[in-house]
Amino acid sequence: MELAKRFEATHDVTVKMTSGGSQDLAKSIEVNHVGDIFFPGFKTFVDTMEADGQVVDSGMVGHNELVIFVAKGNPRELTGDLVQFVDPSLAVVIGHEDLGAVGKESKRALSVMNIYEQVVRNTVFMVSDSKGLSAAIREGKADIVLNWKAVAQLKDNLDYIDVIPVKGIAPKPLVMASLIYSANPELAKSFLQLCVSPEGRAVFERFGF
Repeated sequence: MELAKRFEATHDVTVKMTSGGSQDLAKSIEVNHVGDIFFPGFKTFVDTMEADGQVVDSGMVGHNELVIFVAKGNPRELTGDLVQFVDPSLAVVIGHEDLGAVGKESKRALSVMNIYEQVVRNTVFMVSDSKGLSAAIREGKADIVLNWKAVAQLKDNLDYIDVIPVKGIAPKPLVMASLIYSANPELAKSFLQLCVSPEGRAVFERFGF
């Protein structure tokens, strides 16, 4: 939003954003052929669309890191060990693998430890995106979730969530793409250039990416 406001101020244009799970957004773009910029939480979504010929250009703006979210103050005294997600005494919520980037990365991380199916059986429920994961902690519906690190810095989450790094999980490239469906290809190109520039990446870094 900060970069969108900067872009609006210099280009006399209104930037409209639609948020949601990466898979839902990708499907909407594919079906409706509408959109200037695609910004998923996981690079593979851009790779797939690029292979399908839907991407004009792309660039890295930062990194997404999968971490553990717990309630402020960590009342259950949890750690960065993913094995905790099979503990039946904990209310566990994870992202759905078919609906968003955070679900796909969660499945990958838990599958490396051969515990993904156990974790799924131990979940209270699954959600489509990072917003739902944060809400589960804020609303006391979960003791522990896997989510993107930067989401904890959103103002709605700062007072409710603590972040615990997960040992062995490396940050993943965060990539933005301009689309062939753009009704304003030059503006889309300019916005992408702003986001991947040192100025743009500094903003992403400040917000935890």
